[in-house]
Amino acid sequence: MSQIDIATTATLRPELLEKTYKSFFENLFIDKYNYRIIINVDPIGSKIDSQKVVLVAKKFCNNVIYNVSDNPNFAKAWKWCWDQVESDFVFHLEEDWELLSPVEINKLIDILNDNETLATLRLIKMNVPKNLRFFRSKYIVREGFLQAENRSVSFGGNPQLIKSEFVKQARNYMVLDRNPEKQFRKGAIDLWNNVVSQWDYGVYTAPKNKALVKDIGKEWMVKNKFRKKSGAGFVVWEKY
Repeated sequence: MSQIDIATTATLRPELLEKTYKSFFENLFIDKYNYRIIINVDPIGSKIDSQKVVLVAKKFCNNVIYNVSDNPNFAKAWKWCWDQVESDFVFHLEEDWELLSPVEINKLIDILNDNETLATLRLIKMNVPKNLRFFRSKYIVREGFLQAENRSVSFGGNPQLIKSEFVKQARNYMVLDRNPEKQFRKGAIDLWNNVVSQWDYGVYTAPKNKALVKDIGKEWMVKNKFRKKSGAGFVVWEKY
């Protein structure tokens, strides 16, 4: 039976992680695969023991490997998770997303298997625009998904299924002092030239479809007076 790694970067927000995992294990991770959670817990957020976050992961999956960082660093957390990947497929799932509708993971796997250069299938967080322009790219209609025309802006941290080949290539070039999402742009020359520019990027949706996932972390950030520093330099939240 195939294994699927679920890579999660988390902070001290167990209530959000619980809602995230509940929605995904009820609506996506239901087919018969050996699921393994890879979770990094950064010590920032609520004033609680990091093990409370780990216990949430263990509630949903029997196979959990985790790391509790000494200091918060989003880039380090992301890379640690990706460095543990061993399976054929990785579902990248940060702690603060809700899956709004059922999705068949087998369909995602079939699409990735049928498209040799397709690295990932992202779950869309907005209704599909009529002009098929979003995430700063124009999208092309393919069988079962939309494909980005612009490779340089089309990989991000939203919930998505990824071929582990892409993860294993990319992790060799990732650094610890730069926003990981920004590392997948042309400015990160080695990662762009050797990995990102060689792959295509897709979104699991079709024209006129509705959003599949919802960001549930922003409200918490505002309420608790945390913010992300804009730009490539972001690796840790700021308190204001």
